[in-house]
Amino acid sequence: YMYTLPCFTQLFSIGPDVMTEKKSRLRESLFCDIPPYHVFLPPDQEYKDPPCKGLQEEEWQFPAQIMPIVRDIVTHAGFKVVKGLLRSPEQNETVASGNIWDNLPLVEKSIDAIDFARIMPAVKINKFPAFMDLNRKDLLWKNFRRMQLLYGQEAFGFHPDTFYIPKEQKQLVERMKRENFEKVYIVKLPNNFCGIGACVVKHPSKIPRKKKVHQERNKKVMKEDPIIVQKYLTNPYLINGYKFDFRIYVLITSISPLRIYLYKDGLVRFATEKFSLDEDDLDNTFIHLTNFTVNKRGDPVTDYPDGCQVNKWTIYELWNYFKERGKDPKVFWEEVKDVVIKTVLCGHEKISKEVENKSKSFYNNFNLLGLDIFIDDQMKPYLLEVNTIPSLFINNISKEIDMRIKAPLVSEVLNICGHHISSSGGVKYKQDIVDSHLPGYLQKNVGLDHRLYVKTLRPEETKKQECFLNRFTKHQGTPMEAILKEDGLPSLYQAE
Repeated sequence: YMYTLPCFTQLFSIGPDVMTEKKSRLRESLFCDIPPYHVFLPPDQEYKDPPCKGLQEEEWQFPAQIMPIVRDIVTHAGFKVVKGLLRSPEQNETVASGNIWDNLPLVEKSIDAIDFARIMPAVKINKFPAFMDLNRKDLLWKNFRRMQLLYGQEAFGFHPDTFYIPKEQKQLVERMKRENFEKVYIVKLPNNFCGIGACVVKHPSKIPRKKKVHQERNKKVMKEDPIIVQKYLTNPYLINGYKFDFRIYVLITSISPLRIYLYKDGLVRFATEKFSLDEDDLDNTFIHLTNFTVNKRGDPVTDYPDGCQVNKWTIYELWNYFKERGKDPKVFWEEVKDVVIKTVLCGHEKISKEVENKSKSFYNNFNLLGLDIFIDDQMKPYLLEVNTIPSLFINNISKEIDMRIKAPLVSEVLNICGHHISSSGGVKYKQDIVDSHLPGYLQKNVGLDHRLYVKTLRPEETKKQECFLNRFTKHQGTPMEAILKEDGLPSLYQAE
C-alpha cells in the first residue's frame, strides 16, 4: 500500500490570503493525453469567463437531500442540478455517467442501500462501499479492538473502551462493579449523530433500554435496540473551564493504494456550560456534549475565546491559542495524523475487498469524512467517532464561521478528486469548450476517457505497478524517482 497524508493542497487560498486573480473553469493536466478537469470555486470567488454551453449541459445529481453549499459550488462551476436515480427497485437499472453527491448514510436497509454494482465506470460519487464499518460506532469499535489485539494498546490506544449492549451487558456490569460504580460512562446509539440519544451515567440502572417489535421471517419478534456504552474521558483539556472537541475533515480518494488527505482547518466545538463531574451534573448535556445541535439551545456564553460564533471556533484559532501559551500545535497535529491513518486502517481490510468487488473504476469513488477528536489535559488526541456524511450545512446563527470553513473545503475536495467533462459532452461540444476555456489546447480529448482508470490491467501493467509500489515501500529513492524509473504514470496522474 501507499500511505500518503498531505494536508489538502491549497489550490485556492482562504482567509486573508485569498487571491484576487480570476480562475479558469477548466485546468489542463500536467500529462499528455489526459483530459482537463473542472475547476471548483467557493461562491464568493469569480471565474474569468462564463460557462460555455457545453459546460452548462454537464449534470450533477443529488438523489437524496440537497446539501446547499455543494449545490452552490457546482452550479457556480456551470453544472445543472438534477435529482438523479441512485436507488432503484429495478435490478437492471444502472447509473451510466455523471457526478453524484449523495447525502444519505450507508445503511443495512435495502431500501436505502446503494448497489455499487449498478454504478458504471463514468460515474463519480462521494461514497465508497463498506464505509459503514467506520461510520457505525459499534462496527468501528469492533474493527478497532481487532487492531488493538493485533498491534497492542500502545499503537491503538486512542479510542475509549466500548461495550455493545445488550450483547456485552454482563461484561459491562462486572467492570462497573469492580470500579465501585465510581467511573463515568457515556451511552450512544450506534448509528445516530448530532448527540441524539447520548447520556452520561455511572450505574447500569441509569442506562436507557428500549425494546420494540422487529419483523423477522414473517414473524414479529420483540428485540432490544442495541446501544454502545463507552468509557467517558474525564480529563478534557479545558479553555476557560469549557470542554471542547474538534471536527477534522479527511478525504479518501483511493483505497488500493490508500490515499488520504487531511484538511488543515476544521471546527472546534465547545460545550455551553463549564465542565463538572458532580453527580448532579451528569445528566446535563450542555456540560458533556459539544454537538452544535445540542448547544445552540443553550444559554449564550460570554467568556468563550475571541472569534467564537455560537459554540464554534476554528482549528487555526485553536493553534494560535496554544502558541500564545507556549505549546507547539505541530507535535499534537502529528499525533492527529497518526490517529487518522490508523482509524482508516481499522476498516481497510473489508473496505478494500468490497471496493475490489463492487467498484468498476478507479474514477468512481471518493469520500469526505468528518472525524471527531477529543483532546485531554496532556494534549493527547482520542477518536470519538467517524462521520461518513459530515454536516456541511451553513447555519444562519453561525454563518460566518461555517462559510469560512466549509465553502473552501468543498471546493478543494472536488478539485482534488479530479472531475472530468463527460465523454459525450466532450465529443459533442469539444470545439465550443476549447474555444471558450482552453485556448491553444492541443490534446485529442476534452472528455473523460474511462480507459485511464480501468481496474483490470494487462499483465505488463500489473507488473509495472507492482514494481513501483515495491520500490516506493522499500524507500528506494523518492516516489517521483520510482514513478519515472518504472514508468508508473497511472499512479501519478490518478493522484493529480
